[in-house]
Amino acid sequence: MARKSTITPETVAAAAEALITRGEPVTNKSVLSEIGSGSMSTLVPLLQAWRETQRETQELAEVEVPDALAASAERLASQLWKAAMVEATAGHEALRRELV
Repeated sequence: MARKSTITPETVAAAAEALITRGEPVTNKSVLSEIGSGSMSTLVPLLQAWRETQRETQELAEVEVPDALAASAERLASQLWKAAMVEATAGHEALRRELV
C-alpha cells in the first residue's frame, strides 16, 4: 500500500510563510526541514508552484489602477452590495412571515 505524502501544496505554503515570518530564507532544504518529513522529489515542484503564485500575486499588487477606474469599480461594488442586501432582506422577510 502506498504511503500518503505529508507534503501537500498547503503544507509547502504554510512552511514557506512560516520561514518568511521568521525572516529565514525559503529554500528547498529549509522548507523540507520546516515540514519535518518528505522527499525532495515531491517538494520541489510544489515549492516551484508556490513561488510562481507568489510572483503572480506580487505582479498584480504592483499594477496601478487609474483613479477613475477605481472609483467606478467602488461604485459598482457598492451598487452590487445594495442589490444583494435587498434580495437577502426580501428573502428573510418572506421566510419570517411564513414562519409566523
